[in-house]
Amino acid sequence: MVGAAEDEVSAQAPLLRAIGTSVFFLGEVGRGNILKLLNNLCALSNQAVLCEALTLADRLGVPRETVGAVLGKASGASFILERKLKALAAHDYAAGFFVDLALKDLRLVLDLSERAGARLDVGRQAARLYEEATRKGFGALDSSGVIRVLEP
Repeated sequence: MVGAAEDEVSAQAPLLRAIGTSVFFLGEVGRGNILKLLNNLCALSNQAVLCEALTLADRLGVPRETVGAVLGKASGASFILERKLKALAAHDYAAGFFVDLALKDLRLVLDLSERAGARLDVGRQAARLYEEATRKGFGALDSSGVIRVLEP
């Protein structure tokens, strides 16, 4: 996600294409950051609801792997499910993208939405969950470690 027109950074385009599988030239400076925050809003909110579903499944005696197998072939499928299920099923929350970094991005996108006059009700609720995880000492876990505040 590049905050510039392709012709403005043509000298850097080969490097960008070498380090990224997809390169999006977004025009204005700052648009790359905006799109990164929007992506993380969607991904982290999706991850929060997946964690809720898995902990509810735990309480109901449905294995996390079974939940993942079904959701992966149903309308609940997502990149987050595909990417995080194996670790979540194993209760492995080793850091990749820290809970604290997830919270930072959610706070940034909430601030952006306030300045734009846009509602982010789901994003705000997700941020509360990540804030709770940080308060409880889970900030250095992978962002999927937000599940720790939901587990029995």
